[in-house]
Amino acid sequence: MSMRIPAPRYLRIARWLAASIALLIVWGSLYPFEFFVPPEQLLHRRLLGALSHHMTRGDMASNVLIYMPFGAVMMLALFGRSRLTHVLQTTVFGSLLSMNMELAQAFTRHRVTSVFDWLLNSAGAFAGAVMISLYLLVGKRWRFRSLIGPRPALVPMWLLLLWVVSQFAPYVPALNSAQLQASTDQLAHRYLWSVVEGSVAIAAWLALAEAMRRIWKPPYAAVALAGLIAATLLARLWIIDQHLRYEETIAWLVALGSLFASSPQDSRARTGVAAGACAAALLLAGLWPFEFTAQAGPFHWTPFSGNLLLSRDYQPLLEKIFIYAALLWTLTLCIGRLSAAFVAAFALTTLVELQQMWMPDRRAEITDPLLIALLTAVFYIALEFQPYALGSRGPRTADIGAASPPGPRRPDDADQPK
Repeated sequence: MSMRIPAPRYLRIARWLAASIALLIVWGSLYPFEFFVPPEQLLHRRLLGALSHHMTRGDMASNVLIYMPFGAVMMLALFGRSRLTHVLQTTVFGSLLSMNMELAQAFTRHRVTSVFDWLLNSAGAFAGAVMISLYLLVGKRWRFRSLIGPRPALVPMWLLLLWVVSQFAPYVPALNSAQLQASTDQLAHRYLWSVVEGSVAIAAWLALAEAMRRIWKPPYAAVALAGLIAATLLARLWIIDQHLRYEETIAWLVALGSLFASSPQDSRARTGVAAGACAAALLLAGLWPFEFTAQAGPFHWTPFSGNLLLSRDYQPLLEKIFIYAALLWTLTLCIGRLSAAFVAAFALTTLVELQQMWMPDRRAEITDPLLIALLTAVFYIALEFQPYALGSRGPRTADIGAASPPGPRRPDDADQPK
């Protein structure tokens, strides 16, 4: 008789996180929650228009990307059945969530119901689930000698994916000479160093260099980082609204140099420098040029209550999430404890938001500390799931960036969740 494998500890937090992401999707789809009952003819026209809603390529990409985190976390929140069944369940859950949001938007004044949004959202949930399934095939069916462990460590891999998603928006290539000239125009006419852009670029690329170090063996880490730099350069040159900047070219050199600055993989001094760069970038982006008024403005307790949800421009949010994730990750590597890194990052973001109450051109709100809390939950799942992903029964490691060597195996350990 086969022995029943107990459910792993990460399942409960994964399910709570999946519910939180679903609530964020509801918030983003219906905010500011101004509903009305349209006349029958208007409702009929809205429902018929759901089949003819015009979408740009940027809209299509964002509709897929919004539901991918939900699909990935839902895949981790399921346990006990085959992986194919979990992919199908996750797709159904995402599809039902999107369908309800699209129907609810028919009763709002500022949103449009679209069948195409529903299909793309369902595809996003499916893609998130498939990404986790493909990840679990690495090391079992697909083996790479260039990797440090059987599979890439989760958090560094997520950081790299988040960087690509945030920097390649709006995902609309423009392969012409006019776009090339517009992309390099700042190099020809801009000579002043931007403190904010420079600090953010250096912090981001130091974190990316550390992520490469934690995934690939030393000879391959530099090649992978150079490849990412080349891809980012192409995005800057050939994608609409992207610009090549002096600050980022200098950051590329700093990141490549950091790969050879310290040979130990687990150097806390090196990760401390990266964490300090992320903290400095956060402070400068939030408070520069440090011009305060005598009278404090309001503090907004409603998450995501700014212009983000109404403008539908998600790139600033994705860039902010990347810097916060890089700060939390590098702090965890430096300090050695996720809880301590959370306290430090949460305190820093809260301090910045409170100081913005005295800055007339800023909006102080609870959104940024909330993002730190959500990222901590994501990192906790990665911390708990990594031993299963590596086929190990050993205790969890404090270094969520490293791929620990696999320990004794039990049946189907490498395939979790099943």
